[in-house]
Amino acid sequence: MKWEIAMQGGKQWYPLGTAEGSNRTTALESWIEKEGTVWPGRYGVRSLEETAWQPFTVDPRGAVHDRRID
Repeated sequence: MKWEIAMQGGKQWYPLGTAEGSNRTTALESWIEKEGTVWPGRYGVRSLEETAWQPFTVDPRGAVHDRRID
């Protein structure tokens, strides 16, 4: 399944790309691995059929803190 990844800036979401995965977590892990360095901030992940973003944050050390990612 293909998932979209975006970064949040204010109230806007800025699409960064897509990743393959059987669920949000595997897609997110795949995208981070592909990107290498991910800037600290607030991100979102969703399937291409969804309209709502599932938020997660990346802290300054590069650790991911998810919010209900399955």
